[in-house]
Amino acid sequence: MEKLNLSDRSVNVGDLERNQSLISGTLFVIAGMTSIRRKPVSSLLKSLIGGYLIYRSISGHCHINQMLERDTRE
Repeated sequence: MEKLNLSDRSVNVGDLERNQSLISGTLFVIAGMTSIRRKPVSSLLKSLIGGYLIYRSISGHCHINQMLERDTRE
């Protein structure tokens, strides 16, 4: 396993995964925002996960894929 390089922004996520990440990330953020008063900790966690998925979708880069030396582009 290679050392995580946070400055590496190369695309390592395929189009299908990027679309799935955008949809799931949006749903996570919405779920987090709608329950913020009842469950603030879990809502924050959902929103953070959703935010990362949206970032992954827009940038096409996944740090987890990078650590696992995976490239899921087609």
